[in-house]
Amino acid sequence: MSKKPEAKISGNLVINAQYIKDLSFENPKAPYSFMYEEKPEIDVSIDIGARNIQDDTYEVVLGVQVRSEIQGEIQFLIDLKYAGVVSLEPEQEDRDKVIFVECPNIIFPYVRRIISDVTRDGGYLPLYISPIDFYGLYVDNKNKAEC
Repeated sequence: MSKKPEAKISGNLVINAQYIKDLSFENPKAPYSFMYEEKPEIDVSIDIGARNIQDDTYEVVLGVQVRSEIQGEIQFLIDLKYAGVVSLEPEQEDRDKVIFVECPNIIFPYVRRIISDVTRDGGYLPLYISPIDFYGLYVDNKNKAEC
């Protein structure tokens, strides 16, 4: 059996695997939710988690929750956890920055596509999440932790 190819990024990061860890789509008011003519209010929240699974190998999980409402009625809810297993060099500088900025930047396009496909398959227009400034989130969270 041949070894699965690895994607090496910038000499210090190897993507070993990517996968959907958890996915939930709820469409509680269908088919009535399709009868509204106004635009929904969409709330998107992001969460990044990481855990060491072996030596210099980590599971990085990008969590996205989407809530769509019209007139206080829920149209749809999405809860997605998308993960990547990454290996870093043993003496990796800025390890946290690589894990919480570079890794989410790599897996975000897959998350964005899954969200758009799920909303389209759920009967709605595809939802395209805007690009996310993971470095800004990292700095904000670091500053909050220091306070």
